[in-house]
Amino acid sequence: LRCSDETVSKLRKISSRTIDEKLKHAKEVERQKQKYHKKIHPLLYEKVPVKVFREQDRSIFGNIQIDLVEHCGSSAAGEFLCTLSTTDIHNGWWEGEGIMGKGQERTFKGIQSSRVRYPFLWNEVHSDNGTEFINWHLLRYCQKERLEFSRSRPYKKNDNCFVEERNGHVVRKYLGYTRFDCMEVVDLVNEMYDMLALYLNHFQAVRR
Repeated sequence: LRCSDETVSKLRKISSRTIDEKLKHAKEVERQKQKYHKKIHPLLYEKVPVKVFREQDRSIFGNIQIDLVEHCGSSAAGEFLCTLSTTDIHNGWWEGEGIMGKGQERTFKGIQSSRVRYPFLWNEVHSDNGTEFINWHLLRYCQKERLEFSRSRPYKKNDNCFVEERNGHVVRKYLGYTRFDCMEVVDLVNEMYDMLALYLNHFQAVRR
């Protein structure tokens, strides 16, 4: 380590707590790298076509972008609340569903629950590349219900831009970044989302 005498003097005096504070951002960057490291995708991913945003039809109702928002605070350990966020790219209709964990079955049930609350039929489901979406539960469901199923390019959030905007404008605005990891909070969050969806979809402008 090459540094000035002044820096050496400061390093000899610095406390452990101050070190943690100074390195807080650097540690968070390293955690994010570990959390979102590239994965080897199985053959299942080849069955779900990739669609960039310009290929998604905004002229008709029922083309739905979906995403999962984590409420894990500063730690991704254990199970915690996630919000299944869904929005129609034609008119901006939004529905949220709180689920515990990122399990495929719970996510799938959340999608079914959200779908029945829409006042129009779904034509297509577009997700990111998370395994909570790219799995046989959702693929077979879409095939059975005759829904198109597409996914974004890896690490390209603009392909899912409408729901990403809703994640910040709605989910983070009302739930923030706090960690929720008890089952009791799921029902409370879903009660809030029921009222919030009515307010947003009927009384708030979604487009200039």
